[in-house]
Amino acid sequence: MYGDRVKEIRKNMGWSLRKLAAESGINPSVVSRVESGKQLHTSARTLQRIAKGLGVPVSDLMSEPAHEAG
Repeated sequence: MYGDRVKEIRKNMGWSLRKLAAESGINPSVVSRVESGKQLHTSARTLQRIAKGLGVPVSDLMSEPAHEAG
């Protein structure tokens, strides 16, 4: 769901998981669980903080990840 999109945006920015966690003000383990899909019930507040850290609207986290051809 949104975990793949978070990871895609983060990697496109060239950020580590720890960098995103620092920019979002949340624990790196939370970011890891969100990206891996292990945190199934992520709060709206956490998603807002991740989106703010990435500099994107929350709606961007809900869109499908872009898949490269090939």
